[in-house]
Amino acid sequence: MKKSYPMMMLAVLMTLALTAFAPKSAQAAPYCMTDVYGYVWNMNVTPAGGNVFNFGGFVNVDGVNWSISGTFNRGTNSIVLTATNPSPDGCVSASSFFTYTGSRTGGSGISFSWTNDCGGSGTGTGNVVKGSCRVGHAVAVPNGPAAGRKISAQQINIGPNPAADMINLSYTLTESTDVNIQILDMSGREVAVLAQGAQDAGTYQLSWNLQDRDGSALANGLYLVRFNNLNERLVIQR
Repeated sequence: MKKSYPMMMLAVLMTLALTAFAPKSAQAAPYCMTDVYGYVWNMNVTPAGGNVFNFGGFVNVDGVNWSISGTFNRGTNSIVLTATNPSPDGCVSASSFFTYTGSRTGGSGISFSWTNDCGGSGTGTGNVVKGSCRVGHAVAVPNGPAAGRKISAQQINIGPNPAADMINLSYTLTESTDVNIQILDMSGREVAVLAQGAQDAGTYQLSWNLQDRDGSALANGLYLVRFNNLNERLVIQR
């Protein structure tokens, strides 16, 4: 009996390690992941049989909840997650979907590569914990997985920054493309649109008076100037 005790303990520890991301019953269990792009993933994990578990739930992308689906294979330690945009816009400013393909790196960490339907790709990491995610969300960093068509621009300039009453924005397009220039607050809410639609190759300049779409002056603080899938931080300080 004494000789078998160490083997029994080893078996118990291996079982605990393999079930780190998997619920212990047939009921859905909540898990929360925050990735390197600032997206917060609210996930339910349900056993699908054998070593396979299904993911459901949503991921918050700049204030919008995208539905998610996917699987976790405990045998191969692999994870696949796909997020679907509820309001696709043809890759003008956001993709219709993006997919994470990755594996657990130990503990609660995940390493993944991503692709979207707009031709974007990259790599990233995430941290998964058991339980529901916190209330709220983070704003994604530039060129994240949900970004739409990459703009064909050689130069983008915004100034002054910080700004008190006016900013000037200039950019050069190397080819004809759809342009969407938005102002977002740090909750991801759109407060103004500076340009939208198809533009030919060339150099463009515009000015903005730091007012929202209703003509009211924006409060002091940090904002994002989103140029298609590129973000520039703007500080308003009067």
